[in-house]
Amino acid sequence: MPKFTPEQVEEIKGAFKDIDADGSGSITPDEFKASMEKEMGTLTADDKEELKMLLEKFDKDGDGKVSLTEFFAMIAAMG
Repeated sequence: MPKFTPEQVEEIKGAFKDIDADGSGSITPDEFKASMEKEMGTLTADDKEELKMLLEKFDKDGDGKVSLTEFFAMIAAMG
């Protein structure tokens, strides 16, 4: 995983908190979908499938949610 500057770390943590609507410390598929719809409008079936595959790819512990550590890995992979 690439090194992030302190500013980037805070920005990523802030984005994670914004998406984690219930404050549980992990992002559920529904929270991620709601965040994407807020940013992009209604998602198509293809968008929803891509989102599902993305979350599954980075859900390393298989709990069906994305932790902060997994979120950092997702951001790093997206460049």
